[in-house]
Amino acid sequence: MKIGMFLQDQTLCVQSMNKTFYEILSFANQNKLDLLVFPEHAYCPEDEKLDDLAFLSYDDGCDYETIADIYLNYAKIAGCPIIFSRCDKYDFIYAIYVSRLMEK
Repeated sequence: MKIGMFLQDQTLCVQSMNKTFYEILSFANQNKLDLLVFPEHAYCPEDEKLDDLAFLSYDDGCDYETIADIYLNYAKIAGCPIIFSRCDKYDFIYAIYVSRLMEK
């Protein structure tokens, strides 16, 4: 099994981090990884949007579908399943496994 680990440089500007993020996804696809793992609280271009979403159901609803769709897009670009960990807007820490082959 070929597993890739996403490592990031937080000293880069946002534009450079976004470019690097998508380059890594493409690199994963080119190298036919079986799984791409992101460390806890890894940066992604949708960071600000994800910061405002709730993973679980709270009084104001659950945004799981929106969260899963964001990560599904990344998995499709990477050409392999991904594991991503972060906090939702209520600081609930979650890890999500998403495969480009999964159905809604």
